[in-house]
Amino acid sequence: DSTWTFFTDDGLILSVENYKLGVKDGMSTTYYPGTKQKASEVKFVNGKEEGAYLEYYNDGSKKEVANYLHGNLEGTATWYFADGKINIMGAYHNAVKNGIWTYYWIDDNGKYAVKGKETWENGKLKSQETVIPKDKVIIQNDPQSNQNYNGQDPGGGQ
Repeated sequence: DSTWTFFTDDGLILSVENYKLGVKDGMSTTYYPGTKQKASEVKFVNGKEEGAYLEYYNDGSKKEVANYLHGNLEGTATWYFADGKINIMGAYHNAVKNGIWTYYWIDDNGKYAVKGKETWENGKLKSQETVIPKDKVIIQNDPQSNQNYNGQDPGGGQ
């Protein structure tokens, strides 16, 4: 029970988690190693994620905003470019993609536009529309995680 603080080998805070009767319960926050900057935060209720999930870039700006209901992704999820513009927006229902997912991009002239759209029904891709030619897409990588968020499938391939 109580608050647990986890540290790196050199004594810096890595995460803070709350437990009740041996199960995560309360806010859980991770930090970028060696900093006081939050990397992510989510609330747990009886061992399952519940409510807003927030992920941040190392400068503190939003990277991802999603929502959990009883441990499953539920509702709108949004990923952001480092400049704060929306990268990907879509919705989950019962932990699978459901509804229209929109992908954005920024071209080499700095123009922000829709890159493509997908329609999902209960985790199954029903249709896909590419708005711009693939050869015009500039891939933007997140230098912190070395992951490509401009066109990669977030949400575990659902």
